[in-house]
Amino acid sequence: MAGVNPMRHPNRRSAVVAMAAVIAARVEAASVPWPTRAWAEAPPASQGMDATALQALSELGRAAQMDSLLVARRGHIVLETYYEPFRAEMRHRINSATKGIVAALLGMAQAQGRLGGNDTPVLDHFPDRSFANVNAAKRTMTLQHLLDMQSGLAWQEPLNDLPPVSLREMRASGDWVRFVLDRPMALPPGQAFNYNSGNSHLLSAVLARATGMSTEAYARQQLFQPLGITDVEWPQDPQGISAGGFGLEMTTRDMARIGLLVQQVGRWEDRQLLPREWVAQLQVSRVPMIISANLDFRYGQQWWRLPEFNAVMAVGFNRQVILAMPDLELVTVTTGRSHWDFRRVLGALRSCVRT
Repeated sequence: MAGVNPMRHPNRRSAVVAMAAVIAARVEAASVPWPTRAWAEAPPASQGMDATALQALSELGRAAQMDSLLVARRGHIVLETYYEPFRAEMRHRINSATKGIVAALLGMAQAQGRLGGNDTPVLDHFPDRSFANVNAAKRTMTLQHLLDMQSGLAWQEPLNDLPPVSLREMRASGDWVRFVLDRPMALPPGQAFNYNSGNSHLLSAVLARATGMSTEAYARQQLFQPLGITDVEWPQDPQGISAGGFGLEMTTRDMARIGLLVQQVGRWEDRQLLPREWVAQLQVSRVPMIISANLDFRYGQQWWRLPEFNAVMAVGFNRQVILAMPDLELVTVTTGRSHWDFRRVLGALRSCVRT
């Protein structure tokens, strides 16, 4: 059954724990220079990368209308390109890649004991509020269903060129949380994937209630400051809740810091910022997205997974991407203005690795 909570299913929980141990052993075998203050840069060959192939990748980025492209291996930047008029010091709106960061913050709050597990019903987090169209199905909708885009709420936000009708309506409303939770149920929770930025905004609202501070304030204190991230902008809804599904702005190098944290299984310097088990779940996400005829995209914890490339990604509209490929010790960031082809770009990226 899709949308299962690993914490309530021992077999899957064991698989997640085993995966965490395997990944952690792999990355801890090699030390990386932590870019808390500044990123290390290195010649491609010193990190087992092909300089000619990286240059070809950079040219591919230009053809794909990217604004920036950064590749880091083992904590060293081996390629960093900014395409005019975009510049290194400029923040970029990362669109729905925001979702991946909100989900990470949720995992941190749970590890700190500020928030209960993902099997808790969503409505239980809003005991002081009443919503329309509440039925048995809506009462069973959990945080895990939101994280996996399986809430079952009626919502139109297709991952193609059709208009995101429900998202636009939410943004035009005076209360985003009410707009989302007033929606009728189209399906039972956990039955099918349906992309919904409203789900992500509910996660931000839940996080704010649990921590007693805005999602942005919690992120600055618990995540951004330890990583050395200081230059961010984060929009809010009319009630002051940080947008959970889109809108965060940060620099390309700061996006790469998030990617390195994931690649290092949540460890940063001498601290375990993200629970290892949470990061491991990204590697076993199994909800089929069914958005491509030739690539098997999977979804979970608000991150995308491409098993063919052993890649996990936080992905935003027009390919704002934070990408980790743990087997290759690679972190890649793209920002841009068009939907480039994943197979072509990830294939070119993989071909840059020599040893």
